[in-house]
Amino acid sequence: MLGAIVGDVVGSPFEVRKMKSTSFELFGRGCRYTDDSVMTVAVAEWLLDDPCLSHPVLEEKMVKYGNLDSNAGYGGMFADRLFYPESIWNNGIRRSYGSLGNGSAMRVSPVAWFFDTLEKTELVVGISANISHNHPEGIKGAQAVAAAIFMARNGKSKDEIRDYIIRRYRYDLYRTCDQIRPTYEFEVSCQKSVPEAIIAFLDSRNHKGTKGHKGQKGSW
Repeated sequence: MLGAIVGDVVGSPFEVRKMKSTSFELFGRGCRYTDDSVMTVAVAEWLLDDPCLSHPVLEEKMVKYGNLDSNAGYGGMFADRLFYPESIWNNGIRRSYGSLGNGSAMRVSPVAWFFDTLEKTELVVGISANISHNHPEGIKGAQAVAAAIFMARNGKSKDEIRDYIIRRYRYDLYRTCDQIRPTYEFEVSCQKSVPEAIIAFLDSRNHKGTKGHKGQKGSW
């Protein structure tokens, strides 16, 4: 969870900018937390406080934390739900808006650490995504990220993680960052950003900056 928030802060100045270099200052000018960190904290508190894992409590947590900083960078439709939650109900039925944005995938790290099985993790991530990103791609992207985190923390190798994500979620992970970088543009959809994010992890060096061996468990 802390790693996800650090990544959010480090990447915040480059969210829309075309950053094609691998050489940049980690905590440079313009770095700050964004809506994704705020919602990560909201999801964590939901898991701790709500054994029923219900949407009403998750909504309560999201509204609570969202209103602590309304300028964290929320998308328009999601912001309506945070700051005008009464507007999402119609005759007692929650209105959905079919989002496939990657916000659903950016807040899943607490879920990936909370449960003891991959099946439970993927199930609860589906619940956490569905409250706002109920398009199949929005749910799929969140589940894929959580699955990768769960497997990594349980000592699975990068090859094992890649194989599982490809098999279950049908993402093309047989690419490299060097292949993606030249033509990649800013993208908010899960299907066009989650595979690339997972590839960045699979293609990465470990946290000490030395190259991990292919398939080595825990090298990152």
